[in-house]
Amino acid sequence: MEGYLPLREASAAGDPKPLLDFHHAAARPVAPKARTWQAPWRAGPLAAAHRTGEHLTALAFADQTHLTEATVTATTPSRRSGYGMRGRRDEYALDGTTLPYGGE
Repeated sequence: MEGYLPLREASAAGDPKPLLDFHHAAARPVAPKARTWQAPWRAGPLAAAHRTGEHLTALAFADQTHLTEATVTATTPSRRSGYGMRGRRDEYALDGTTLPYGGE
């Protein structure tokens, strides 16, 4: 964390340039990959968020018909010790719901 102290100190002193340079350096290597992230993001998280919105709208009118589409599945991890936002976690591949892991 000490490496970030100069960025914080510069920002606190009113100098945004070091942080902007850091952001630019962080974005540059991922820029070519970012174009390939759009389709999986639209098909996965964005689509799920839209479905959630539709379900919430339905529930606001006491319409629970989407619940009839629910299923129960028992499975084991398809990949152990993957990385997540808060550390390590297991992954579960569920047909029709999980996008394939691309090794990123």
